[in-house]
Amino acid sequence: MSSINKNSEQLVKLWHKIMISGDITVCTEKLKGASIIDVNILRLLEENETMILKDIGTKLSLNSSTLSSAIKRIEKSGWIERVICKEDLRSYSIKLTNEGKQTINEHYVLELNIMETLLDRLDSENEKKEFVKMLKKLVG
Repeated sequence: MSSINKNSEQLVKLWHKIMISGDITVCTEKLKGASIIDVNILRLLEENETMILKDIGTKLSLNSSTLSSAIKRIEKSGWIERVICKEDLRSYSIKLTNEGKQTINEHYVLELNIMETLLDRLDSENEKKEFVKMLKKLVG
């Protein structure tokens, strides 16, 4: 096994250790059972007041079938609603409901707490800054 594979394997094991450590809750009660796609759609709508389906699919690289299923699921949860698009009265935009805004904001606070918990395990502010710097490099 190459060193790249060993490093990747080590990262996977460390990530799993983080996720099952018990001291980190990775999901709010409201979002239990929601998929990563669902959360990403909510996050995207939180950043953009309304979006048409095509733009959501393009931004998240989702095919129309996957997107349609996710939208129906999220709409059923009461977190989004369809509204007639002002630019094109033949199509619909998707926007967060008040419940959806509250749900994704609670999730964001949880994510911040997770990051704080992880960063607090580092020994110094310098280590924390270096860790964030390395993650930025990985993300691009």
